Amino acid sequence: MRRYLHCCVFVLSIGLASPAVAITCSSPTLKGASGVIGNKHSYKTTGDCSYTWSETESSPGSSTTKNYALSFTYLGSASWDRQTGEAVERLKITGDSTADRHAQATCSQDPFLKDPPGGAAKCGPVKVQVDVKSGGIYKLLTNAEFWSAKKLSLTEAQALSALPPPSQPPPPSKPKPDVVASKSMPADVTVGDAAPVGGAVGGAGTGIVPADQPPQDAAGRAAVIGEMQRGAGAATGRPTDARRATSPVAGSGQRVASAAPGLARATQMEIEGEALVTSGAYELVGGQARVQQMSGFGSGWGGGAQLFWSEGAPGAVLDLLVDVPAASKYALEIYMTRAPDYGQIQFEVDGKPSQVTFDGMAPQVMTSGPVQLGTFPLQAGQRRVSLMITGKYAQSSGYYVGIDKLRLYPAGPLD
Repeated sequence: MRRYLHCCVFVLSIGLASPAVAITCSSPTLKGASGVIGNKHSYKTTGDCSYTWSETESSPGSSTTKNYALSFTYLGSASWDRQTGEAVERLKITGDSTADRHAQATCSQDPFLKDPPGGAAKCGPVKVQVDVKSGGIYKLLTNAEFWSAKKLSLTEAQALSALPPPSQPPPPSKPKPDVVASKSMPADVTVGDAAPVGGAVGGAGTGIVPADQPPQDAAGRAAVIGEMQRGAGAATGRPTDARRATSPVAGSGQRVASAAPGLARATQMEIEGEALVTSGAYELVGGQARVQQMSGFGSGWGGGAQLFWSEGAPGAVLDLLVDVPAASKYALEIYMTRAPDYGQIQFEVDGKPSQVTFDGMAPQVMTSGPVQLGTFPLQAGQRRVSLMITGKYAQSSGYYVGIDKLRLYPAGPLD
């Protein structure tokens, strides 16, 4: 069965010599939506279909074609769960034909939306079960695909769910000052198209560290550096006493959400790694962070670039500073880069360890896809997503780290 989309009508057909058959359905009408778009979401759909076929009877010197038609209505439900990737569609068909249809697959993103916030969905095999009670349309229902695939409007689903649209991080409130390198830093090392953009050791992401102003929580940072000196070149565990305070950091150059009480709402956020560099929204202990253009490695990186962390070693820590608009639970996922010279990472969110680790080593440069860090309670204001280099795979030739983007999904109110 092949599916054709023409204006607002999609046509499913089976190529048969005789009789000729076809099923034509109106595009699904979205009747309801619930949940969190891009996280776990459910839909209610409905539509009308007509099933037509023709049979030709031939005899010497003449032929007769007879046309037949059945019509039916379907009422369906569809859902996608980001945590498991499970997509499910259930249809109940009534009218001249009656049947129940169940389809299920594992998908990288929501397969039912025309424009899912996470990008185009890639699904594994679609498993279909059909129970036809009457009407003889079994073969037309067993094709391994979703009927509502890429048919539902994100805007309509958001409106029915009473949810705000996905948001982007705010632009920096003022120009970033010129980079002033620390005297203790080694000369810039450019990898590929990487362009140095600050990130001096111990800095707050601006590349400027006044001599009379120590880095925040100097004791914690000293512990990290000491761990680096003791364990450089060997895999280590999570740095001891290495975490900084998780409250919003004064003077970091980031704009903190400050909406009046009752106005701020938890929203879905997508933050490009390179934007964190250019806006100075990071803190670094060990190595340098810079923007690296990735167009030479394919089209898998958002914005065609990444945050590239070089010159790190076991024990080095990179904090990504994220402005959270409203207190809520958030599900976090991070998109990383893998390459032959990349290291191993542990994560913390607002000072709380994630159960997820990441090994960046791969035979070639590639994107990781979403790495799901878990669900964390976050207060409004500036929060930290922390990456710690813990070592490297034996075959890896370095400790580099690449960050494509970070996503936060509202996951319910705080307890």
